[in-house]
Amino acid sequence: MVAAAGVALILFLIAIFAKTWGGNDAGAGPMTKVKLATTHLQLLALLRDYDVAWPATTLQALGWADALNVGVSLTAPECLVKGWSFWHYYASSQALPAAAVLLCVGVYAAAGAVAARAGRSRATAAGAPPDAEEAVEGGEATVTPPPPTPPLSRAARIAAAVRERCWRNAFWLVTLLYPRAAQAALQLFSLTKLNTGTYLGADLGILVRPIPGPGGLCPGGVAPAASGLCPLTRTFKLMVPVGAAILAAIALGVPAFFFACLWRSRKRLGERDVLLRYSFLYCGMRREERERRET
Repeated sequence: MVAAAGVALILFLIAIFAKTWGGNDAGAGPMTKVKLATTHLQLLALLRDYDVAWPATTLQALGWADALNVGVSLTAPECLVKGWSFWHYYASSQALPAAAVLLCVGVYAAAGAVAARAGRSRATAAGAPPDAEEAVEGGEATVTPPPPTPPLSRAARIAAAVRERCWRNAFWLVTLLYPRAAQAALQLFSLTKLNTGTYLGADLGILVRPIPGPGGLCPGGVAPAASGLCPLTRTFKLMVPVGAAILAAIALGVPAFFFACLWRSRKRLGERDVLLRYSFLYCGMRREERERRET
């Protein structure tokens, strides 16, 4: 299942970058509909993690949908990397959205450099524009038409298409990686109490808060607090402020960013540049409702 999902995802990413999938005036092209369906299935799959006794068939269906929640867990790193723990999963999950955006920015900049170079070559090939008028015999002047502009090179056309698709798909790639990143950000604060101490719920091998030993002292000979609790482990103390910042940036920041983008463009939802960037967020809206919001 994991291998099939990985192959399907790679083919899908190739498809959205290799071709412009046009839609109607509402922006709901075939790939936009696939993106919408993928997002809905991703969120639906998160129900599998709830403490609910799902029927076997439902659990299997949610497992298939969960394969769309792209993240490092899709490659089963705990089987490939010795000593893999929640901290590795946490760091890689938060790095993936940033890496995807940086990749798109890099490709966008590289394609822009290629397009600019092709544009300079095109201008050089066209030559300097001639004088608008040239004197002829008899004192009359005639207008000399400018030379024809050379057509865009194949490299320039490809670069322009890559820039458009990268700009259009970068936002969706963030939403594709968002569920797993937000889930990992929340898991840092999900703790489980056992008889031997408090552990991280996502990885019971990580001790968060030990319990006093037989002598009434915490590990390291430290006396417990007045509440009788031992202090948090050093690693968890360091991760809490980092995790809080990441939680705000990922779990709250990404939805807030898309809300701000749509709010700023709310009067231009039917324009091409807005459709290219954000149509997967609102193309399910009825056309009449969209036009009402634009007015």
